[in-house]
Amino acid sequence: MKKKLPIFALILIAVLSSCIVTSFYPFYLKKDIQKDKRFEGVWVDYEMVFKDNHISMGDSKKDDAKPEWTFKMKKDSTGYKVTVGNVKGLEEWTDYKVTPFKLGKHQMLDFMLDDVKSNYLLGAFHLMPVHSVAKYHFSGDTLVINWFNQEYMSKLFKESKVRIDHLKRDGNILLTAKTEDLQKFVLRYINDPKAFSKENDAVLKLIRKND
Repeated sequence: MKKKLPIFALILIAVLSSCIVTSFYPFYLKKDIQKDKRFEGVWVDYEMVFKDNHISMGDSKKDDAKPEWTFKMKKDSTGYKVTVGNVKGLEEWTDYKVTPFKLGKHQMLDFMLDDVKSNYLLGAFHLMPVHSVAKYHFSGDTLVINWFNQEYMSKLFKESKVRIDHLKRDGNILLTAKTEDLQKFVLRYINDPKAFSKENDAVLKLIRKND
């Protein structure tokens, strides 16, 4: 039986779509994929910061209220199936395909919505799987993910400082360039502190769940 799309997943999709850079094509080539076993397992007690809004996906004082991000290596070893959900009393979840890859010397992640479990089919049909790109780093048992900042990229387009195939609608930008051109674009701005989100932009922090 298909489940309803969790409210925290709806928030995640809606906020991410307006804050981060998305693409029709992946940001990685097969040769770029990295097998980083540090992702394996369950992560909890995360927080998100989007622009000026702090979004808490659960009560940090209650363990059973914390959504879990479960990373499982895909059978073809091309990335992870990431299931977000498993909150006590809420048997709903959303799946993502998350692919660690290396771009130059930088550790990156490619996110793509993999499966939306919803009994409202019309709504599910209107969700197009797209890719987003982020830097990541581990600090002990904490995983920090920083997405490419769409607001910054929009400014570059407005000032005619960048040219890359894209579509624009209602202030949102969807890159349509092929992967090779996407990588050149990302590498051009990867060391720009304004390009990849820091605090008060688009940051996801996960803490490894102890058994």
